[in-house]
This record gives sequence, C-alpha cells and structure tokens, in this order.
Amino acid sequence: MALFSDVLGTAIAWTYAAAGFAYLGLWVRGRCPRLGELCRRRERGAVE
Repeated sequence: MALFSDVLGTAIAWTYAAAGFAYLGLWVRGRCPRLGELCRRRERGAVE
C-alpha cells in the first residue's frame, strides 16, 4: 500500500512539474515577443 502511494505521489509531482514548465514556456513567450519571433523565424527557415 505504501509503495502504491509513493508511485501515485511521484506521478502527481511529475504532472505538476510538466504543467509548470509548459506554463512557464507560455509565460516567457507572452512576455518576450522578440524571443517568440526568433523561434518562429527559425521554424520558418527550417520549413522553407
């Protein structure tokens, strides 16, 4: 039973970490348009 709760706690922690990183990425993109433009330009250059 203790092992199950450990696994569940770890899974929840990783889920929160992933959500936090995704939110941080969106926040940075929103705060730094120049950085977002740089990324889009790089993607556009790779596509063309």
